[in-house]
Amino acid sequence: MLGAIQGIPEFELRASRELETRHVPLEEGWQQRGLELRPLRVRFGVLQSDFRDGLAKFFNRNPVECVAMLRDRPNMVPMTLAIMKMPGSHTVRERIARDIDQTIRPRLRATQRARPAADDRRAPLLDNLLGVKLVWTLTKFNPSFLCQPQHGDILESLRWRWVKLSELSVDNVQRHLHLLPLARDDPEAITDLKNLYRKILKCLLAYCRSDRSDKQVLFDLLKGFSYQPIIDLTPLLKFFTEEVPTTFPRRRQAGIMEGALHKVEASRGTHEQRYAMFEFAFMPLALACADS
Repeated sequence: MLGAIQGIPEFELRASRELETRHVPLEEGWQQRGLELRPLRVRFGVLQSDFRDGLAKFFNRNPVECVAMLRDRPNMVPMTLAIMKMPGSHTVRERIARDIDQTIRPRLRATQRARPAADDRRAPLLDNLLGVKLVWTLTKFNPSFLCQPQHGDILESLRWRWVKLSELSVDNVQRHLHLLPLARDDPEAITDLKNLYRKILKCLLAYCRSDRSDKQVLFDLLKGFSYQPIIDLTPLLKFFTEEVPTTFPRRRQAGIMEGALHKVEASRGTHEQRYAMFEFAFMPLALACADS
């Protein structure tokens, strides 16, 4: 009722209720002091609440509160992610990156319990998805995040999950959701799984664009072409056929071509994997060199 009368969106109303009792006590008569409440405005083509600016300022001054909400209040996760994505939230992102042992690593390691309750079937998958979303947000504003040695375990976790994508296809995805009991009756689990791999792809592509990246990760990305995947791989195809031949330095291009040929000759992978290695890692660069 308060949200309907004052025009406060549900998103910000929940955050205000979490914070006002501890940090922003309202004095009696505050409504008559010119503190007008404006509901929504359009920003960059998206409905955006004016209250979110205030929440962003509060969390950037108190980033520990943001980490605590991310850790202890699952219902506040969408608000935390939205604030992290705001360009001015440097302090929040820095704090979350500093406290990755509390914010990211536990979520990437989440696994299914032996006999989960009915409400906990998707919990590990949602934890994994949240962890990858946090990694993507940090990588988006700091492209070298995954290149830093202290984050090597996070990179390896993403690589391992991406390689497992080769075991999934539109035909057998139901069989591979055995970690989620009764997933066949829960189509949202498949949607969450697809979102998870889309975010992983974004993170690994951002990593491969760095000069400090390991080209083996670039070759691992090609394993997504082994079978008919459950996600759209158009961004990956454009990366290999358009971005690598035109934006990568010649030295990196030569290293990728040499590595691709070596893997085609010495690889024990399937014919599909070797074909993808030659078709997408070698041929676009060879054609670009011939045309230049």
